[in-house]
Amino acid sequence: MKIKIEKMGINGEGIGYVDRLPTFVENAYPSEIVEAEIEKRFDRYLIAKRSELIQASPHRIISPCPIQDQCGGCSIMTLSLEQQLKEKEKLLYESLRKYMSGKIPRIRPIVENPTPMGYRNQCKFPISLIGGVLTSGMYKPNSNYFVGIDHCIVHDADVERVRKEIMRLSNEYRLPSFNPPKYQGLRYIVIRSFDGNVQVTLVTGQLKLPAKYVEEIANIEGVRTVAQSINDIKHSREIIKNKTDILWGSKTITCTMNGIDLVVSPQSFFQLNVSQANAIYNKVIDSVEPSDCIVEAYCGIGAMSLMIKDKAKEVIGIDSIQAAIDNANINAQINKADNVRFLAGDAAENLKRISENKKIDVLVVDPPRSGLSEAMMEVIKSIQINQIVYVSCNPSTLAKNLEILQSVYDIKEITPYDMFSHTPLIETVVNLQRKVIE
Repeated sequence: MKIKIEKMGINGEGIGYVDRLPTFVENAYPSEIVEAEIEKRFDRYLIAKRSELIQASPHRIISPCPIQDQCGGCSIMTLSLEQQLKEKEKLLYESLRKYMSGKIPRIRPIVENPTPMGYRNQCKFPISLIGGVLTSGMYKPNSNYFVGIDHCIVHDADVERVRKEIMRLSNEYRLPSFNPPKYQGLRYIVIRSFDGNVQVTLVTGQLKLPAKYVEEIANIEGVRTVAQSINDIKHSREIIKNKTDILWGSKTITCTMNGIDLVVSPQSFFQLNVSQANAIYNKVIDSVEPSDCIVEAYCGIGAMSLMIKDKAKEVIGIDSIQAAIDNANINAQINKADNVRFLAGDAAENLKRISENKKIDVLVVDPPRSGLSEAMMEVIKSIQINQIVYVSCNPSTLAKNLEILQSVYDIKEITPYDMFSHTPLIETVVNLQRKVIE
């Protein structure tokens, strides 16, 4: 059937209507007319597969990547960059309109990504044996179809250079792949690069890597760390397990942002686009009001906590991942941040415990895509925090959280950022001020 695409969905799919039900169509953009077949029917929506493009959007372009339609990593790369930004602004607005009551706060213009190509400083690629050759790539979304990737144009040049050399060596040394029945071989290759300094983590089953193989990886230009993480759980959701052995080199690599030196271990999360993360951090710094006590929940390795240290007498960071907190404590030491400390554990529990002993003036939160939990929201509502600066990576959960918070807080400013060009993902910084109750 013919479907006219009315808008973009939160995952980059086109949304049209069939029998008044929203119908999700991959690789279809607003204003396009497509021929599509209904694949799945649910009570409140349908999923369809595009079979023909009848009328293309004037903003549709030819992808600069030859396998964009196969790997699915850059799902909206065939949309012009200018239109990508407009659609992301619409996605944020629609999420706020859908989940929030009352007047929708004004949204500032989206901040463009200054480097829409080669911006990702990390890759996490699964490994598969294709025609007898170990190959790194990605699985097509929602499938078991593996797509080998020869070159990724959104990766940092050093990430790609090192990835290709490691795959050459892995085949030269005839490493096994992580396949049944033993599940012992090479499973993922994880590479992170800051300013030409590269951290390599090889995720394997129960496999002893040849010493000469490790040595040759260590000799690749720029490599500072070679680590191995054993992950032999067949259907593991995690890639890198907490137990990671450093086979050669430094336990961490360093990234410098806003004059702050940050050490990052293989297990720790860190922003994938440093230049745009810097813009977000600067926004947070500018937004935070000078105060006695600032708490940052979901602080990771402590980047924002350290950058706002001059805004308060005391800054406390909280994160549930011990490896991140270990990095954060080292970062506090090397940056001589005597007024910053970090706690490992649940964000809601620690925030409540801190509030019982002192007045928290400002709360900075950067939660996962699931947003702030019910427990966290309850704690926030129960303590009188003057200001909240909310950094979000998911417009839907952001809007749901803001709907609850707006009964107590005024939304002063909403600023979206294009962190991940060619994907539908949006980062947003929201400045909230506690209402004055007369």
